[in-house]
Amino acid sequence: MEIVIVNDGSTDNLEDVLRLYLWDERVKYIATENRGISHAINTGLKLATGEYICFLHADDIFLPGKIKRQLSSMERASRSGVSYTDASYFLEGTSRVVKSPYVHFSGDIFYFIKRNNFIHMSTVMLRRDLFEIAIFDESLACHEDWDFLLKLSAAGIRFQYVDEILSNISVHPKMLSSNTQVMDATRSEVGLRARRLWKAFKSDISPFSAKGISNLKRYAAFKIYALTIGFPNSAKFNIEAPSALLARS
Repeated sequence: MEIVIVNDGSTDNLEDVLRLYLWDERVKYIATENRGISHAINTGLKLATGEYICFLHADDIFLPGKIKRQLSSMERASRSGVSYTDASYFLEGTSRVVKSPYVHFSGDIFYFIKRNNFIHMSTVMLRRDLFEIAIFDESLACHEDWDFLLKLSAAGIRFQYVDEILSNISVHPKMLSSNTQVMDATRSEVGLRARRLWKAFKSDISPFSAKGISNLKRYAAFKIYALTIGFPNSAKFNIEAPSALLARS
């Protein structure tokens, strides 16, 4: 195991804390100017050498056994490129906690994640070679995780959901009252990208080529499964985000 820490221009006492751990050769540390989360992740990936990559945002928590549990699951499911787990969300400075309210999917999830992101990056483990397909878009101020996962799912990468709470996700109180203009704008941008990816996928459906037939089978499988579970109109697919649930709890 290796731990790659990227300091994206923080102003706290991170380096004082890290002095206790930098003697360990498994720990790699790099400080950069503040250029946003996508740049920090892409910088860390250049230092990472492992076959599998996990992500841990600064205030989130891995529960004991998370990495071992996911690694075992990934190695059993050789067709999957991405693993993600269930999670709980907590409001910092309070005792408020909610279980993830999202419905989760395994396998080919493109049709479902194009509508809404139900995966938090602090629950994810994926094969390092997937970064040959996509990296994090540094032009996005937020929703970079949804954009990244969309690109992987559109490419047909299979996802595996581990039905255990193995991460605790922090929600900052200031997130509940902050100006949402940037978040709304980037969500709209990534939503447009999702629609373009879906349109491109459907335009390649054809009975006259291997790719066209493959896309036809994927499309039929999406539609049949969605009809079976009532996606997207069922109430369980139209729930409030964890931050909103925490604000009311």
